[in-house]
Amino acid sequence: MHTGEAHVGSVGTDVRDQFTALGRHVNFASRLEALAKARRIPISRSSEARIGEKVKLETAGEINDIKNIPGTFSLFSALGAIRLSL
Repeated sequence: MHTGEAHVGSVGTDVRDQFTALGRHVNFASRLEALAKARRIPISRSSEARIGEKVKLETAGEINDIKNIPGTFSLFSALGAIRLSL
C-alpha cells in the first residue's frame, strides 16, 4: 500500500481508450504489490504517516531493489486496527 499523487484520466485512441492512473507513485505501489505475501501487505512510509494512528503497524524492513526506482525505502506491515472509544 502506497500513498502519493498520480495522473488519472482516459488514455488511448479513438478506437480504444481506458481510464487509468499514471506516475511514479503508481509504479511504486505496483512494485510493492508484487512483494506482498499471503495476509501481509507491505505499507510504505507515506501511507504509514497517514494511517499510523489508526492501525497498529510493525516495521517490516527496508528495500532498495525496486525496479527503475532508486533509493532505500522503509516498509511496514499492519498488525490490526486500533479500537477507538467513543
